[in-house]
Amino acid sequence: GVQTALQMKTADGIYINIHEAALVDYSCMHLSLDDKNLVFTSQLTPDAQGNMAHMQTPCHTPWRTIMVVDDARKVLASRLILNLNEPCKYSDTSWIKPVKYIGVWWEMIGGGKQWSYTNDLPSVKLGETDYTKVKP
Repeated sequence: GVQTALQMKTADGIYINIHEAALVDYSCMHLSLDDKNLVFTSQLTPDAQGNMAHMQTPCHTPWRTIMVVDDARKVLASRLILNLNEPCKYSDTSWIKPVKYIGVWWEMIGGGKQWSYTNDLPSVKLGETDYTKVKP
């Protein structure tokens, strides 16, 4: 199976992109492929206990999107996902810097890892901590 964003190219050169937006307090979508019939089925990704979701009202489900384009660059140029999400609540985002990241997500849902990068949270200072030197 796969998760979004998923981009595929048909034999005719058409690009199909499946993604999600406004995914807040809700399970992400997992796609399973029936490779004999070339059909995807979707289900919510479970937590470590196998639960698909815990929701309380009021709740909002995320957007699920499909884009079909003749040029892959149009997916990157599209503002669809940006427009379906809430605007950024931070007026100053200059402190956000690109980094390489390898997530523990799959280990986390299996109960093997925690979400926090380190258990030494009291020493982590936003904007000051050098995360390349923090030990998990």
